[in-house]
Amino acid sequence: MLNPYQFHSQPQQLTGYADASTKIPSVAWEMADLGPETNAKKRELEHLWAKEPELAFLYSRDVIKKPWPPGEAAIAGNATFAFRYSRYVMGKPWPPGEAVIAGDAYYAFYYARDIIKKRWPPGEAAIAEDPELAFRYARYVIKKPWPPGEAAIAGSAKDAYNYALYIIKGPWPPGEAAIASDAYFAKLYQKRFKIKLRTKSGQDINQ
Repeated sequence: MLNPYQFHSQPQQLTGYADASTKIPSVAWEMADLGPETNAKKRELEHLWAKEPELAFLYSRDVIKKPWPPGEAAIAGNATFAFRYSRYVMGKPWPPGEAVIAGDAYYAFYYARDIIKKRWPPGEAAIAEDPELAFRYARYVIKKPWPPGEAAIAGSAKDAYNYALYIIKGPWPPGEAAIASDAYFAKLYQKRFKIKLRTKSGQDINQ
């Protein structure tokens, strides 16, 4: 959040200062840090923070240090801050934010791993589309093969190799085409599982 007034020794003399400092949430937040009574100023302007997911989260975490219902509607519409609010403010699952979190593969994975701490079906559709997160979900959350994520995983040499190594714990034919296309992971795969891979043209890959 850039505050254009922070570079001036007397920002109150600049055009627009009064309006910006009391009406524009992102600017008002930064400008409240200019004086010694930072948190007091932020409490006076809390009606502004409720409009912005990031500011509502920061206000609850850093200023009042507790859940803040007036800002929750904004927070619940943003995956990043819904996850952070759940983790750093609520310290537990936060159902109002789960719909938006479930649609974001990155935060759905971390919500399952760090907040729910078990399999979380609402987020699986998004996670299954991302090869790295699908592998990590199988490894760190489900801790066994996860068929819904295998199509994505099989398209990534790195994640297909890791899936074979840590989940299947043996050769994994569905991922071998992708692995064979990457010299580094092809060599690792062949050495680890004592098998030969072939390129799409049918040529052996040197071990």
